[in-house]
Amino acid sequence: MILCILPTCALAQDLSGTADISYNKSWAESDGEKTQTWSLFQTYYLNYSSYLTPALMPSVGIRYSRKDSDMPDQEIIYPFVNLGLNNKYVSGNLSYNYMNVKTEDQPSLTNSFWSVNLTSQLEEWPKMNFQYTQSREYDEKHKINSSFEHEIDTKSTSLLSGVTYQYSIFDMMYNYMRSTSLDYLTETDTKSNNHIGRLGIHKTFWKNRISFSADGGYNYYDSTTTIPEAGEIEQKRLAKDGFYGVDSSPEHSSLSTATSLIDGNQDVSVLTVQEYMNVGVDLFYPQTVDTIYIYTNKDYVYDPAIPSEVVEWAVYYSNEEEQPRTWTIITNNASFSYDEIYHRFEISFAAQEARYFKVVHYPGTTSPSFQITEIETYGLEYVEQKSKSVSKTYTGNCSLSIRPLEKWTTAYYLSYYRTDTFPEANLNYTLSHGVSIIGDLSKYFLLTLSYQRTRSRTLETITKVEAYTFNWRSNPLETLDTTLTLSHTETEENEELISKVNTLVFNSIFMLWKDIDVNWNFNISHAKNERIPKTKSLSIYSDLYLRALLTKTLSWDIGYDQSWQRTTNEETIKTTYTNIYSTLVYTPSSRLYGRIFLQYSAAEEENRLLHEYSVGCFITPKVQINATSSFIEADTDQMTHSIDINWDIARWASFRMGYSYSHSNNDTTEKSHNFYSRFSASF
Repeated sequence: MILCILPTCALAQDLSGTADISYNKSWAESDGEKTQTWSLFQTYYLNYSSYLTPALMPSVGIRYSRKDSDMPDQEIIYPFVNLGLNNKYVSGNLSYNYMNVKTEDQPSLTNSFWSVNLTSQLEEWPKMNFQYTQSREYDEKHKINSSFEHEIDTKSTSLLSGVTYQYSIFDMMYNYMRSTSLDYLTETDTKSNNHIGRLGIHKTFWKNRISFSADGGYNYYDSTTTIPEAGEIEQKRLAKDGFYGVDSSPEHSSLSTATSLIDGNQDVSVLTVQEYMNVGVDLFYPQTVDTIYIYTNKDYVYDPAIPSEVVEWAVYYSNEEEQPRTWTIITNNASFSYDEIYHRFEISFAAQEARYFKVVHYPGTTSPSFQITEIETYGLEYVEQKSKSVSKTYTGNCSLSIRPLEKWTTAYYLSYYRTDTFPEANLNYTLSHGVSIIGDLSKYFLLTLSYQRTRSRTLETITKVEAYTFNWRSNPLETLDTTLTLSHTETEENEELISKVNTLVFNSIFMLWKDIDVNWNFNISHAKNERIPKTKSLSIYSDLYLRALLTKTLSWDIGYDQSWQRTTNEETIKTTYTNIYSTLVYTPSSRLYGRIFLQYSAAEEENRLLHEYSVGCFITPKVQINATSSFIEADTDQMTHSIDINWDIARWASFRMGYSYSHSNNDTTEKSHNFYSRFSASF
């Protein structure tokens, strides 16, 4: 019925909706055994909104989805009501959501959720915000041990209120958060309070030649859990900070901090995911974690029925304080599910104790983009019948910059971070300070000399790190940019020298010829372990990338990565890795393209050759066909062929259909066929 009214309702400006129907069928054969799977997934969405006044806009809508397959069928109905307010004094909304999930052979699951958000908008007054949410989740009573009982019956609330104010050179902020969670079945009751305050100051003198800034913060967090009897329960880990970054080499990376990833606000988007997106948390101290939640925007729909939209998550951990950190992989393809009620990926993996955790996102070739609003970590923890934990965090930062001459700048900074946790009586702190001198001598020389000293304590270990850095940058031409960095780092633990590391990093970006660009990175690192005599390691890494526009219709990319490492102890161990790749793209017109991709990688355990061929064309202005064939020659040979048709029927509708065949041969021969189709409409 919804599909029939789509064209006629398009004239109603306050009415919008979507319809999405996808069908997927797969056949697989392994050692003569044949399997077959199929699924039909339907999603319909209808929303009506209108302005009652220029500042008041109510909206009402419903989302319905149904999945039929050879697995248990599922049906979800999701009505919602929202009242928006926006005037010169305040903005906000009041919303109520109800979701009912019916799964074959299982009791239906109901979740009701309502929230209120208010933010002041008076420019000359402190900015205040208030947010309150309450959710209730339960299933239908069904027979358990000869009686009808619930398997899920929980209630949770969350309160967030705060104020921020900027006055003259001062910047002030205070937030209070309170959350409660009650499980009626296990009689587990959890309450937590979080107070966050910060005061900052920024001032310049002497015609901006002297700049001074400082800020201090205090965070008090307490959590009380009450259970019928002592035991292990899944507990949320309190995070110190969040971080993110795009890095295709996640084993050794530096990431940017983002406190908004852990601020408890699951309604505000923080970042948009892309391939190789790294997202993680910094815990106050090493803790055991076995689950990570990644919250998304509420209108995101994850559909694993289409193979090209299936995503993968890899999980890493680290205990190194200084960046770039070395990360250890837990799993490169973690088990996960997407919860449509809470709009989050629930990623599970083997329990690991560490301070830093991150996940790396690998999308499918046609995966839709989404935003991340929050990240949470959980792990099993033994608690008494009534247990209370408290953490106090103190932060302070100070920096002074002086520019006595036009081309010379001297800077000093001091940073302090301390956290006390109870009842464990753990004291962790980090005190870091450093000085730098920057000289902009000419366009040929931009020199930076810096020194940094860091002292930190974690549990019973006191660590001291001293780092000396020399950086030289030259940009003599618009087509040439070169950077050279030399650094020396010494690390002590409990007054014992444990390591010395020397590194050289060279980067050059230049235009070799017209329409030919080159990017070369070269790294050398030499480390000496003083704790274990005669233990040394030397690693060399080179990354060369060239992009050439041969003609207006033909482009060529080529890359060469080479790494070599030698570790000497009682015996010498050498490891090498080589990766060569090339991409040739031909676009004779806007309606036709061809692509050839070749990659050869060689490591100690395996050599791998990949060659892939793609072609795409518009047979009409609205119909596009794409075909791809790829071949992998390795320990397990694999061959994949796929064809995809995309038809933009009109501005309000599109149709997509595809078929793929794969064949792999190792000790066993495996074959699989997959067919899918998808119709989407919106107005």
